[in-house]
Amino acid sequence: MNSLYTVEGVIGAVGGAVFAQTEKYLQAGMENEDFYGWGLEDGERHYRWLSFGYRIYRSEGCLFHLSHPRDQNGMFRSRIHSEKAMHDMNEVVNYSKEELREKFNLGFKIENCI
Repeated sequence: MNSLYTVEGVIGAVGGAVFAQTEKYLQAGMENEDFYGWGLEDGERHYRWLSFGYRIYRSEGCLFHLSHPRDQNGMFRSRIHSEKAMHDMNEVVNYSKEELREKFNLGFKIENCI
């Protein structure tokens, strides 16, 4: 098996299996629904959570992903889409916690979401 995302400067695969406390997940804006495509949204969430000061633990060992074909919905449809996804992730990397709250209108309360 080959490791994913072994390019220098890339944080590595940060998705696969993600566990979070419900309240913290809601407060950080859950998933960014404006994100297009797959893959980079895991990195965007990772950096957003770091901006919130969340402790992120990456367990040792393997995570196995079942191989499957990628159809038209499993890839970027154009260079514009892939560039937008990269831009969106890089934008979040540079935001402060306050800027993230403003941009994503964050501050969910559990009782309002369940």
